[in-house]
Amino acid sequence: MPLRCGSVRVADVTFSAPTSATAPGLARRWWAYGLTLRERLDLPYAPVSAEPGAAAEPGGTRERRALSELEQACWNARLDVLGIAPERAAALATESAERLGGRAAEPDWALFVETALASAPDAAGPGGGEGASGAAGSDVFVPLFRPLVDAAVGALTGKHGPLDPAVADTAALTERFAERLGRELARRAARTLTAELAAARTAGGLSGDGPEDRFADFLRQTGGARGLARLFTGYPVLARLLAQTCRFTADAVAELLLRFAADRTAIVAELLDGTDPGPLVALDLGLGDTHERGRSVALLRFADGSTVVYKPRPLGQYGFLDRMVEWLNGKVADLGLRTVATLARDGYGWLQYIGHLSCASVADIHRFYRRQGALLALVYAVEGSDLHYDNLVAHGDQPVLVDVETLLHATLAEPMTAGPDPASAALAASVHRTCLLPQLMVGELGAVDISAVGGAPDDSGPHAVIAWEGAGTDTMRLVRRPVPFTGGRNRPLLAGKDVAAGEYTGALLSGFRAGYDAIVAHRDELRGPDGLLTREGAAGPGRL
Repeated sequence: MPLRCGSVRVADVTFSAPTSATAPGLARRWWAYGLTLRERLDLPYAPVSAEPGAAAEPGGTRERRALSELEQACWNARLDVLGIAPERAAALATESAERLGGRAAEPDWALFVETALASAPDAAGPGGGEGASGAAGSDVFVPLFRPLVDAAVGALTGKHGPLDPAVADTAALTERFAERLGRELARRAARTLTAELAAARTAGGLSGDGPEDRFADFLRQTGGARGLARLFTGYPVLARLLAQTCRFTADAVAELLLRFAADRTAIVAELLDGTDPGPLVALDLGLGDTHERGRSVALLRFADGSTVVYKPRPLGQYGFLDRMVEWLNGKVADLGLRTVATLARDGYGWLQYIGHLSCASVADIHRFYRRQGALLALVYAVEGSDLHYDNLVAHGDQPVLVDVETLLHATLAEPMTAGPDPASAALAASVHRTCLLPQLMVGELGAVDISAVGGAPDDSGPHAVIAWEGAGTDTMRLVRRPVPFTGGRNRPLLAGKDVAAGEYTGALLSGFRAGYDAIVAHRDELRGPDGLLTREGAAGPGRL
């Protein structure tokens, strides 16, 4: 039965919510099928049954296939979470774009796309049919997304306003932002574009004497306002993904720059020893995972070569580690562990950049591993985890933790299929969980040690990664290939060469015993009624 509102059958209602003017080639309410299932359910007048003869929404040139057994199970689980029956989901999937769009206000991401395309030339200009100069892999698609990148640059500069040339080189930062964003958009769209490329080649829709010429013709057809409008009409979810990437990245970078401008004086004083580094000339974005709408760790590089780390999350865990290391240094003779200098702000902060420096002598290597042993005892005592090779830097004779968001980490029970596993439980409660000691990452191509004492480079990583064969030709396709495991900056250096931990096991054990014995002997200072852990604990959220 169609849903009724009073005496009116909702299926018969013609919706006429106003929409903005669209760019050339974009159909009215082209964006409707980019709405999520949850969004469609939450809108008024959602259909309860499929209309007779209605077809499922389009999906570009690719044919839809039947779901596998696993995919069907996942889909059913999703419907259970949403609390709807398959018949209701089918009704939502077959609802026309006109009707669905009439129930919703046009979303911000669609307005962003329309604004970007309205400002773009109808067709790709001179050179628009050629991939990015010297590009490889998915980067060959970068020129297609110039309209979106230009719109994101406009949004970025409009948010942070003009920057003092003594504070930041705006032109250099904008160029770097546009370059990185273009590559990210191309990476996200590459699978869809190669599917469209293959379909156009098979249909004989590409002109040119060779594979490179036919690829250039594909870019000409797909570029410009009308080409992108055809692409986004067929793939509105892709349009949403790319538009949100642009908007979120612009917002995150504008936020970073505004925070930097406000904190620059304190950054120079606290993290750069009071020496003015000159203007900010480069931002290395997207380091580590992204969180909260595109925010991620970034490196800020200055004219004099200095570097500072930006973290868009609270730094309470760093303060907690500072207090614990200071306490342990007072209990273990000649330990002298150091931590990262920080400048904490409300909800974000700045960190001193820790470089990978060489030791001067074998004695320094001994000191490094003794300190790493004591550090192991400390993070074990405070339930640290995930402290792998990327989260520790060998700074001369100092093992410095640079990511400490997984201290005081909750212990989650492992799912068991055959009853309790005492061995697994014992391992999870041991120093192994810290990831400071050898821990293998196993994949289809082998295994590598990803621990803070391991992380040695290897000719092959454990997993194959996505690569693009024939990039820049009309036969471009996705393949999976092994890549080298490059390791990190966690292993101490002597004369510029890595020094393996196995040669210094005695020093590591000595440091662990000293640290562990000190913690046990003075445990009441930590966990008693007035102890350090009881009194202060960890300020701010950690990571699960």
